[in-house]
Amino acid sequence: MTNLAEEIAIPKKIVTDLA
Repeated sequence: MTNLAEEIAIPKKIVTDLA
């Protein structure tokens, strides 16, 4: 589950930075 959360957290952080 940790790996999955990490894969989601990385792109989510990029989206947050762009937004």
